[in-house]
Amino acid sequence: MRHIQPDTKREGLEEVSRAALQALSKLVPSGPAHEPLGPLVDRMHQAALASDPRELHAVTETLLRAHISAAEIVEHYVPVVARRLGEAWLEDTLAFGAVTIASARLQSVVRRFDREWDLNTGPASLDKATFLVGVAEGEQHTLGACVVAAILRHRGFHVDLELDLTPALIGSKLARDEFAGVLLCAADAQRLEILRDLVINAKHNSRGTPVIVGGSALEYSNDIVSLTQADLATNDIAAALRFCQISTASRRGLAASNLSSHPVAGASLGGAAG
Repeated sequence: MRHIQPDTKREGLEEVSRAALQALSKLVPSGPAHEPLGPLVDRMHQAALASDPRELHAVTETLLRAHISAAEIVEHYVPVVARRLGEAWLEDTLAFGAVTIASARLQSVVRRFDREWDLNTGPASLDKATFLVGVAEGEQHTLGACVVAAILRHRGFHVDLELDLTPALIGSKLARDEFAGVLLCAADAQRLEILRDLVINAKHNSRGTPVIVGGSALEYSNDIVSLTQADLATNDIAAALRFCQISTASRRGLAASNLSSHPVAGASLGGAAG
């Protein structure tokens, strides 16, 4: 566990719960079917901090019985509670250990629904895009990445979720498999050099796969793209998906153009068509 100096609390914000909890959990669509209800959010917050870990599961079941969908719980209720936990830590009303345990419990809620959605997406097929979602090796909190993976799976995408990415691992994955996009967590603005290594290795080994950085580090720097060499920095998942879609269409168009302009390839295609 990384050591945090007690007199550098604000400077070390990216190292601790508030930033880590917000890392990618802010990448959620706007306009939920049900706005998070105060009393239910309060109950979920209290349950995450309760001495009995089963209380959070009980509250989650209460939300489902109240016709609040699993998607809404993951996309809206969990991030709201996560931000409350982080703010409480900043205000010295909660200890770091308590926030860490509570965030782990929230992550278990996300993973529960994520597993269900992952099973429902069925086997990989050519008509379903696959995304690589991950955080760098050594990142302490991974709730945000799990939220994003769950959101994408709920929308029918396939997701390769990696919570301990190294430059070598991301490079081998991009060289071996085709992804519609790579979404990386930037919770810690002091670790952008590590993130940059991930981006560089992803780009070096892929076929133009877009690499997008999101997370709370974007709040502390307006130069994330140049610092990491990412293609895009955003906390808007809709914008990230649009960017990936445009990038994929552009790559396919270029490939088709190159193929048709090649004399041998063009002949081959023409023969097949005839």
